[in-house]
Amino acid sequence: MPLLASLGLRAPKSSRSALAGAAPRAQTTMTIRNAMGVPITLVDSGLQFKTARFEGGPPSTIGPHGKATFRIVESTLGAPKTGGQLLYHIDMKRHNANVRFTWANINAKARIEGEGPFSHKVEAVTDSDKGNTYLFIVQDVEDFNADPLQMRIDLLNNSGFELRLHGTELQDSEHNEFREPPPPLVVKKAATSFLVQGLRPESECAGAASWVVAESGERRHVVGVRWRKGARPVGSVTPNDGAFLVEGTVVAQDRVKFVVRKHDGPPPEPQKPTRVTIVNNAPFALVQDLLQLDNERAGFNSRPAPTIEGGRRTQFEVEAKDPEFPDQSGIVAYTFSIDRQDGSGPVEHVVAMDWRSEPPPSFARISPPADGMSCEVSGAHPGIVFTFAGGSLDFDPPAQGREPTLRKGDKSADGWVEYLQEALNHHLGAGLEVDGDFGAQTLKAVKAFQKKHKDEGVLEDGIVGDQTWSFLREGVPQKPRTDGRKPHTFVEKGVEARWVREKRVVALEAGADALVMTAICVGDRADIAGRPVRLRVTSPSGEKKVFERPLGAARPASTTGQGSLHDVHIRNFSTLFDDTASSPPPGDYTIEGFLEKELGGDFFSETVTIVAAA
Repeated sequence: MPLLASLGLRAPKSSRSALAGAAPRAQTTMTIRNAMGVPITLVDSGLQFKTARFEGGPPSTIGPHGKATFRIVESTLGAPKTGGQLLYHIDMKRHNANVRFTWANINAKARIEGEGPFSHKVEAVTDSDKGNTYLFIVQDVEDFNADPLQMRIDLLNNSGFELRLHGTELQDSEHNEFREPPPPLVVKKAATSFLVQGLRPESECAGAASWVVAESGERRHVVGVRWRKGARPVGSVTPNDGAFLVEGTVVAQDRVKFVVRKHDGPPPEPQKPTRVTIVNNAPFALVQDLLQLDNERAGFNSRPAPTIEGGRRTQFEVEAKDPEFPDQSGIVAYTFSIDRQDGSGPVEHVVAMDWRSEPPPSFARISPPADGMSCEVSGAHPGIVFTFAGGSLDFDPPAQGREPTLRKGDKSADGWVEYLQEALNHHLGAGLEVDGDFGAQTLKAVKAFQKKHKDEGVLEDGIVGDQTWSFLREGVPQKPRTDGRKPHTFVEKGVEARWVREKRVVALEAGADALVMTAICVGDRADIAGRPVRLRVTSPSGEKKVFERPLGAARPASTTGQGSLHDVHIRNFSTLFDDTASSPPPGDYTIEGFLEKELGGDFFSETVTIVAAA
């Protein structure tokens, strides 16, 4: 079968007559087929003989996937003398090129002219040994998957209607182009594809296209698709009334697929933020060490607490508002310490919690592993819960340290004199300047306090020994006794602290749902903030909870910088025994606490009565 017939082409009768030698003049048929997705444009044309002329061509432009057929005729008889050439331009940014077609008698050639990584193939064939019928084909034969700068977009129309192109857009039109443009019409149940060509290595080939859903009812619907390398393909419908859906999936790194389908029902809801809850069921605090999101375009609506105290929880929320980059995954890590069983000191551990908004599932790990400790994961996006548990704390107060004996003239470089002055101001309203100087005014206040308690057996001697301290601290009364040291020689070295009193230590913070206890620093080192305090709370029903809370930052209480106050809080007291409670059950609560042995082991115990809300 002749080549033209196999391609669906047919030479005119005059041409066939000329082959038989019956035509009065020579005639040649030319066909150019553009098998690419971009137009080619005529740049130059010429014929070899002056007696020849073009008839019906060549066309100035041959569109994408287009074809043009025209003739060359000459006035002479006999064998055709219609040799010539045509020069067309292929208008693609990265693949700019000229293609030149030449022919003469039975010889025909086609070649690409220009520099660059051109991928176009041109073919020229003849259908006659006399060279009067020529076919030129220009096509792109480059393997799509071999070019990392290309991206393929597949579109499947299951809407039940035709899709008519509404608009196209390339994000960076200077460095990207449609190598195969989106089709102007996608018929029912048809699948089509188009290609985007990047012009530089960092190109994302990002773009968008939209089609009108023809005859979709009273409302005009426009379906849109958006794509980008390395991102999730995004489909949209305007108006978003649930009549149609556009589903985008990633097929490969350089290929995405969209399916347009009819839908009966409410429109899909936008992606919800990921909510992460961390429950610390251990008796000690977790201290945040790391917080990081996998997706740079996601953000925190709220953040986890920097410290999660024992028996407490924290909750935070992550949201990604860019549908092309929807991942809301991340990691948070907390540290905790557990004492070695051999008594050689604490070991620091890290519990890392990876939450996943998309598969694979969330998980947690403790490093190094800690005996009896675990972190379980439950739930999935949008609600993920990590439950940290294990370990137990005893409540065994150490032996309590004694208070030093203070006399007029003491100016020790610790906080003991300041503590004395603060206590006298509390009991007497003495108005003493807390300056660490046991002078005449402080001595006067000490004697006044001793006289106030004279009937209780307090010795009125102006010396603050064990007996006077026991009354100042509201503890168990002691007999008059000194510490036995040489006067004015003692300085408390290192860290040391005492509760401000042994009774009425606990105060209810109004409107804060918190209990607060205050300790005072009485060592020559003031770095006690953050030191753990062991607490035990017994509910009215008899349930007990043992946990630790840290000493807070210093509240300067003197002009010397010594004798600073430090608060310890039990926050969210209402939920201490019941996570769902809005207020603590009324009744008597026993609150106990002691400072660690290095700080002196000071202990308090008292009852706090909670009354029912009015």
